[in-house]
Amino acid sequence: MELQTNLPASDKVYHWRTKPDIIQYKALRKAIKRGNLGVFFEPRVGKSLVAVHFCGYEYVFNNIRRVLIISPLSVRSMWREQIDLHLDESIPREVILWDPKKHVPNAVKGTLRFIVVTWDQMWRYRDTLAAWKPQIIIADECHRLKNRNTQRSKAAAVLANVAPLRLGLSGTAYTKYEDLFGEFRFIDKNLFGASWKKFRETYLIMGGYMGKQVVGYKNEDLLLQKLAEASVVATREDTIGEPQVDTVHIPVPLEPAARAAYEEMRDELVLMLEDTTVSASIKLTWMLRLLQIAGGFVTADDGTVRQVSKAKLEYCLDLVEDITSRGHKVVIFAKFLPEIQALAAKLPQAVVIHGGVPEHARLDARVYFQDDPNTTVAIVQIDSGGEGVSFAEAHDVIYYSMSYSLTSFLQSEARVLGREQKSNVVNYYFLEAEDTLDSELVERILKGEDFTNMTTEKVKTLLGY
Repeated sequence: MELQTNLPASDKVYHWRTKPDIIQYKALRKAIKRGNLGVFFEPRVGKSLVAVHFCGYEYVFNNIRRVLIISPLSVRSMWREQIDLHLDESIPREVILWDPKKHVPNAVKGTLRFIVVTWDQMWRYRDTLAAWKPQIIIADECHRLKNRNTQRSKAAAVLANVAPLRLGLSGTAYTKYEDLFGEFRFIDKNLFGASWKKFRETYLIMGGYMGKQVVGYKNEDLLLQKLAEASVVATREDTIGEPQVDTVHIPVPLEPAARAAYEEMRDELVLMLEDTTVSASIKLTWMLRLLQIAGGFVTADDGTVRQVSKAKLEYCLDLVEDITSRGHKVVIFAKFLPEIQALAAKLPQAVVIHGGVPEHARLDARVYFQDDPNTTVAIVQIDSGGEGVSFAEAHDVIYYSMSYSLTSFLQSEARVLGREQKSNVVNYYFLEAEDTLDSELVERILKGEDFTNMTTEKVKTLLGY
């Protein structure tokens, strides 16, 4: 899996205790990619959720265990509540509202330790906290750093040199460019450099008494470009009206022939899992074939494909008819090309997007789906077909087959649940072949698990062994 741009391939799994919305997920993804980020979200948009998930993710994937949170005194105790609310229960944690008279910073083996300090404690005990070597520092209300000459701003800059990962959180977006230097000296000192003189010469027009007043700005395009790289901004208006998502699981019984084919391949795969001479790639291939059978198709060793079941196809077509008869548009996500081809043959008016469709054709399909009232169905390959394409006009989404990739699923959601979404309610339908890995895979993906790196143990888990 990606992340750098998304969530990386790994045997490890990060579980969402509280699932982020689209805006929060984009911020989290960007934070993981960069390692440091300014999160300028208005109240109730979800700064703390992003911060807690960031810490949890880094603990699971990179063994990060020491987190320093700098907080206003008035909300310091709320961090314990936010951590308990959002952090997965399986992650051992310790949250300390730090008292320098009682607590000596230390690490607890295997535990994600949070030390929450006030802004005043941060600069007064800078050296003590630096000696603890925090791996993540979260500066809550980081606009308090805007005055570069204050004790707290200078102390935060020193601590920033200790911790490789840093988040600056604020409910107040930047209004004066000159304030950015102090904030980003902590968040990402490489963004504008460590020299105030150079920052001033590059971006500020000075004037007034003795030339010490900011009277204008220059190179704004460059400055805004840099800000876009290192920050995310969201207001309450960005989240108001986000649609309600209703999830429906639809069990699909397989015909006897398909059931027999599935069980035969499953039993062979189980035997194969215990054979250390069989490569992981071969095991994965067989796993994919199992998932294919659940969707109605079998791929032979010579690459030929035959249809062994029409059950899921018929269920899907019936559902599409019901949805479109109500005047709604629907997106169908499917993993395998034979599934997409079978759907397209039955739905000739649908737009079709998969990995083999060139970019200009994808954009054309998007325009048709958006503007043509007669184009009510889009068939999209979940792993690769819809990158950079939005389907915000859709009222309903059908998952014909699921990807192993958590990222692919989240991206498919984002293609529908964008800011341009027209409906107040979006229905998600998951077609799940009964007594197959379909249901198990859907359940685990929805819980935030990723199966991109398919190990033997993960295969056994999905098969119920």
